[in-house]
Amino acid sequence: MGVAGPCITTNVAAAEECPMMKAAAAQVVADEQKKAKMRMPDNYVASILTLKRNPPRGPEYMESLSPEEREEELEDDKVGDEFEVFQEEVRRAVENDGCYMVDQRYFAETAAIQEAMEEEWAKIDMSRVIFGDWDYDDPESVQYL
Repeated sequence: MGVAGPCITTNVAAAEECPMMKAAAAQVVADEQKKAKMRMPDNYVASILTLKRNPPRGPEYMESLSPEEREEELEDDKVGDEFEVFQEEVRRAVENDGCYMVDQRYFAETAAIQEAMEEEWAKIDMSRVIFGDWDYDDPESVQYL
């Protein structure tokens, strides 16, 4: 059995089947992806690493929920499990490389989410909401509705 030599062809289909061409193309893609990656901002990394998961709910609590609420709790657990995997990936990258790298798509998706959130917040009528620092021990500083 011999070692495959270079594939010399002008046939695109044949070139796609050539192991050396596939390996070269994969390396080019990997190199481009590495170049396109950027360091995730430190404040993002810090918030990811410091986020703590809520403790699991007890069986009595779960039994008290409606089927829909129970399904939501199970979905929250699944999301929490996935986040813990991501959190560990970020932690490992920071320990090994000193940072966590993301591609431009991450920043585009983050900006799109932020924009959608701001649009939804703008739809909320906040005219009846009163914000302020109140001293609840001082009846004069509390405004009752």
